[in-house]
Amino acid sequence: MWRPYRRPLVNKFADQIFAAKTEPGVVDIVRLPEVVCIRAAGNYIDFQLVNGHSMHRATLSNVLKQLPSSFVQVHRSYVINIAHLRRLQSELGRYSECVLTGNKIIPLGKQYRKALLQLLSIESPPSSS
Repeated sequence: MWRPYRRPLVNKFADQIFAAKTEPGVVDIVRLPEVVCIRAAGNYIDFQLVNGHSMHRATLSNVLKQLPSSFVQVHRSYVINIAHLRRLQSELGRYSECVLTGNKIIPLGKQYRKALLQLLSIESPPSSS
């Protein structure tokens, strides 16, 4: 019996949207290019968008696993969209803040600094310890 070839369904929008169930019968769609950063607040996450924000019940670590590689954790409570990174600011010779679209300042955690600098192909300034 002949059967037509069926291509597997591939979500061509997987790197562009995040779907989150917000209440029974409701799924919010967050457009990832509009996400500047994501802030953890306990068991909730706050997608901080170019215009506004969207809260969802989830942990930052679980959401990070579902996001494309353009999202990078820079602090235990923050993930940034690298497309919205405008500047790194240094304090006492150490990069300590990320400046994002809209001049939003996000702390850069010590344990995440090296990975971000490597991603951006930037050498870490010598520490003055």
